[in-house]
Amino acid sequence: MHIVPFFCIFLLIHSLSASDLYPRVYGGNNLRLEAHKYLVKLRINFQQNYKKLSCSGSILSERWIISAAHCVIHNVRNVEVEQLRHYLVFKTIAFVKENNIFVYPNTKDEKTLNNFSIEHDLALLKTTNCINFDRFTKPIQLADKRVRIGQTAVIAGYGESEYQTSLPKEGFNVVTKCLDPDTNLICTKSRVRAGPGDSGGALVSKGRLVGVTNLSCKYYKYYVPCETAYVDVSRHMDWIKKTIQNNSNE
Repeated sequence: MHIVPFFCIFLLIHSLSASDLYPRVYGGNNLRLEAHKYLVKLRINFQQNYKKLSCSGSILSERWIISAAHCVIHNVRNVEVEQLRHYLVFKTIAFVKENNIFVYPNTKDEKTLNNFSIEHDLALLKTTNCINFDRFTKPIQLADKRVRIGQTAVIAGYGESEYQTSLPKEGFNVVTKCLDPDTNLICTKSRVRAGPGDSGGALVSKGRLVGVTNLSCKYYKYYVPCETAYVDVSRHMDWIKKTIQNNSNE
């Protein structure tokens, strides 16, 4: 279990004013909707009257979405699943109830971020309804092998924008060695990196989901190289398959 360095932040974001927003996918471009039909925005509502939380996720099947556990370990009431269909036009495509959120066991420590096991920061969300697959919406396959150092990958997420828009972003990057040599996380380091709201988003290589966005540096200047870390989905395939299989019935 690794301690999160002080210069890293979990990529959560609440409903803040535009002046409070961190940039997202620094150095990135507007998302190619046709290339990321699996990507969704998660609007997370809590039991208490707290501000809503926004994270990202990836569609695995008609009923299952994968995201980051730290987005949903608190008192969640429900989750609205949205996609961008046209410029600034979002559509709700599914809902998730609190009892259909499955967090990887090692990440849930008294429902706080204390001693958070970032290497297992994964959650599976089962939707109340089947997601309708169409020309805008498709699932993504999981990588069964760890992505290699030097391999090209794409970061994608629905994080809030420094330009005060709601358009999702993507950024091309190269997988690098992590600063922590003992970690099992996947890392990229450049001016292209994730930002708050991109939590649970995707690191994609060769058309497969290789990583789930986890944390990044807390830098404001987009031109400063920064490490972004991702949970390696290939290391969690057994848990993912068992969770889906054991909860497949209505």
